[in-house]
Amino acid sequence: MPALFEDRRIPRYVQVIDYIQDHIMRGEWGPHHKVPSEDDLSNQFSFARGTIRQAINELVNSGVLYRIQGKGTFVGPKLIQHDVSTSGFRSFLDEFIDKNVVFETIQLGCVIVPMFTPISDVMHLDSADKRLVKIKRLRTTCGDPFMYSENHIPLDRYPGISELDFSHHGIYEILQSKYDLKVGSMKRYFQAVKAEGDAARLLKVAAGSPLILIEQIVFDRDGACTDYAFIWFRSDKVRISVDMNRH
Repeated sequence: MPALFEDRRIPRYVQVIDYIQDHIMRGEWGPHHKVPSEDDLSNQFSFARGTIRQAINELVNSGVLYRIQGKGTFVGPKLIQHDVSTSGFRSFLDEFIDKNVVFETIQLGCVIVPMFTPISDVMHLDSADKRLVKIKRLRTTCGDPFMYSENHIPLDRYPGISELDFSHHGIYEILQSKYDLKVGSMKRYFQAVKAEGDAARLLKVAAGSPLILIEQIVFDRDGACTDYAFIWFRSDKVRISVDMNRH
């Protein structure tokens, strides 16, 4: 038995967690590496299989490991890094593709809703039709959700948009190609929030867990607000970086 397991003051399942995390931290088990089975770990350390399962479940629930039914348990991917750019417009889709992030986009709904605050404070519509198209999407990696978004787009400016599929192409890519949208500028507000409602349920985290909320407001070249989005990230899956130069 490894020396790591000699301290009887530490619960056995915690010792197993430490053992697995130590292999990951030292780079011996990289992303998507298959970890030993519960039976193998149980035999290796003479611990009950229930103890091993408790440790594995803890690591799966925290995103360190993930399971594939019929294949085993694997080391989770590295944190997805979002680099905040101040020099130009970049969608999350563009950045994920550039960073070779393997992900899937699932469109959960595309419905027409009435205008509401705070969107009405920045999206001023001249027409009588002030309804919005609400596009709900979930992004996953290795089957694990990491991003949930709700985009709100003015229906009168983009007729027929509620019938489109946004699971294979980015929203701005479609708006540019189909409606000749010319993006002018974008604002993003970052906030740490507690998980609740759809965000907690869809991102598969407990209510009250920490999430990163980004409010994203996109304007066209005429200064009109063309999209107001709420984007939630799991804080155990994504980190945000900002590069700044001193002038």
